[in-house]
Amino acid sequence: MKKRILVLFVDNSSGVLTRVCLLFSQRGFNILSITCSATCYPNIARMTIVTEGDESQISQIIKQTLKLIEVRSVFLLNSENIIERDLLLLKIAVEDSKKNKLYDIINKYKAKITDEFLGGIITEFTDKPETIDNYLKEHREYKLVDYYIDDGYSGTNFDRPEFQRMLEDIKNKKVDFNIYNFFSCLYRKH
Repeated sequence: MKKRILVLFVDNSSGVLTRVCLLFSQRGFNILSITCSATCYPNIARMTIVTEGDESQISQIIKQTLKLIEVRSVFLLNSENIIERDLLLLKIAVEDSKKNKLYDIINKYKAKITDEFLGGIITEFTDKPETIDNYLKEHREYKLVDYYIDDGYSGTNFDRPEFQRMLEDIKNKKVDFNIYNFFSCLYRKH
């Protein structure tokens, strides 16, 4: 089944999230991820729902969702009307003599070097999920110490598997520092 992304504009009131989730559940649809946030209009909220289904299943859930009183509109996003990006932090163990080849890969993908230390490099790379997979494949000959990919999850809460794993690694002193371009990369309240 194909991953699909729906955007719903709904009344910004209590119980709407529950009603939408209940509808998906009653119709046998799994919600892979859901993000809710306010819009510039105080009485309207935006829900972004990632689910799976074929064309007829998605058409059916859109029709059913539009029947809810609180739902103002529903849009199906596709490759023409969406920008999808994942963030990868990658710690690579590499001998100094092999760093030049690694720099070539980093430059080819326009990744950022966030730290360089004796015996290794940490890179930051933001791109489409497929491009991140290709970037990782190019590092096969190197020892990947660890990486965290915050894919498909919103920064509006801390209930994100890779984020929780990173926090656990920090607590257990496996990670001794973190680098963020903006604090909002860690957590957003909007």
